[in-house]
Amino acid sequence: MEQITRTTRERRIDNLVEAFEERDEAKRQVSERKAQALINVDADRAMDGLTFLTFNDDSEPIWGAGAEVLAAQGEGVVICGPQGVGKSTLAQQLVLARMGITSSMLLGYPVARDERPIFYLAMDRPMQIRRSLARMVDLTEETAAATIKRQLIVWKGRVPIKANEAPEAFAEWVAQHGRNPGLVIVDSLKDLLSGLIGDDDGIGFNDAMQRVIENGTEFLSLHHQRKATADNLKPAQLSDVYGSGWLTAGQGSVLLLWGQPGASSVELSHLKQPQERVGPLIIKHQHGEGASTKIDAAHVITALADRAGEIGISEADAVAEVFGIDDPAGPGYVAAKSSVRRTLNKLARDKVLAYEAGSRGGSGGGGRAARWRICG
Repeated sequence: MEQITRTTRERRIDNLVEAFEERDEAKRQVSERKAQALINVDADRAMDGLTFLTFNDDSEPIWGAGAEVLAAQGEGVVICGPQGVGKSTLAQQLVLARMGITSSMLLGYPVARDERPIFYLAMDRPMQIRRSLARMVDLTEETAAATIKRQLIVWKGRVPIKANEAPEAFAEWVAQHGRNPGLVIVDSLKDLLSGLIGDDDGIGFNDAMQRVIENGTEFLSLHHQRKATADNLKPAQLSDVYGSGWLTAGQGSVLLLWGQPGASSVELSHLKQPQERVGPLIIKHQHGEGASTKIDAAHVITALADRAGEIGISEADAVAEVFGIDDPAGPGYVAAKSSVRRTLNKLARDKVLAYEAGSRGGSGGGGRAARWRICG
């Protein structure tokens, strides 16, 4: 009886193994047939090397001028940073400039106008996104209201498709519900994907983004950095962007906004650039209007030193003036001091300011901070 039972079990296993093998072979043949059908798709992309190297791509950037490009056409963009530094605020100003509702200049760089729809995925706290965007526009102005109604499409809340799990379906969804948009804004990336850390998550997202871009839609995502630690007070490397490295591998531009939550002054820098590196720039947020402007830190510090006269200014004075942070033990002070020190050093090298070294105090104190004065 045991022998018969064992033989029956082995036959069932053999049948299952054969069924699985047939299934795998069927999947392989289906994949092969699909691939064969794609052999001549987009055949015009193959070109000789000389044509490729001499091809004149004269398309203007989405945002930027000359070789200083913050957002290039046909290349994804990520704006990353900690919470509360104005990532959505900056993206929304780009949206309004692209629609021609506000000035075509953003942080001193031109934004290319586009008549096509803009698809804003308001997934992360959509009501906060609504309040932020509403403060920037006067809806009683008929032209602005009509443009927003015609051109801006907002998806409120979670999306039905996780981009990393179904890249092709996501690209089709963007085209359908965004009415073949010229730009899609992902606010924010953590809400678009089912995971951020795994390689499959990053590769799937990159596939989805590239498919959207191939459809003629520019792609901008908002994301966050790894948390600061005692050993890394300012996570400012490309590797500090949270999640799989494949999330940024296919991006043309990765911008870091750095500062304290709710701060009026933050720093923008390029972690990855399509051409020349832009920044670091000091940005001043006007929270009431939702407007951001570039601050010339050198000009601000020089004016401060000029007002101080012979007394001069300290590094702490400059940090307080540029970033509004006056507590050396407070959050963000170290990063702000580093930014200000770069500017002070440059002004000293350019002989705009004269540097006077400080001194350490003895056991009873009496130390003196370094000072900078206008060169006389």
